[in-house]
Amino acid sequence: MISIIRKEDLDTNKWSGGTTTQLYIYPQNSSYAAKDFQYRISTATVDIEESTFTKLSGISRCIMVLNGEMELSHKNQHNSKLKKFETDKFEGDWETTSRGKVTDFNLMTTDGKAGSLDSSTLKEGELFPTSKLQKDTTIALYTINGSINLQYSENNTTIQSGDIIIIDLKNNINPTDIKIIANDYSEIAIAIIKDNK
Repeated sequence: MISIIRKEDLDTNKWSGGTTTQLYIYPQNSSYAAKDFQYRISTATVDIEESTFTKLSGISRCIMVLNGEMELSHKNQHNSKLKKFETDKFEGDWETTSRGKVTDFNLMTTDGKAGSLDSSTLKEGELFPTSKLQKDTTIALYTINGSINLQYSENNTTIQSGDIIIIDLKNNINPTDIKIIANDYSEIAIAIIKDNK
């Protein structure tokens, strides 16, 4: 299964330190407020210099900086300094504070799912590496800048900045049958979700 969610269909909401946009949630009838999801992908802006993360018990988190620099402090755990495309993993019930004004990319997982984040930068005409499309996973590709062309089966679709593609590679989709080509210089944030066996 391959799904495309367009930028204009996404909802952006305010939080105490900026804005947040939910890109995708699974199952699709679940909600962030009810915490009944298996995974959730979002972006957020942090417009204040210091902020404290909401505690989310039972949720594992991955975060990637898309713009700016961030310092994360997880009390009694570890600290990290993140620049563009650098990531950190932590548990939602940790006491976490951040410093720095950034735009970030977030993945939350629960209920037997494990997640990680990656990125890809493509020049005009460059092919997205098939090696990043891992079998038995769900891959989300979020176009940060630029535009890409998705070719699969008989379909040929342009994905613009702000759009997201969800590719379920557990349902008889062969990664080598998918071709993604950059129409111009493009930056892509990648979320990888798999069963936590």
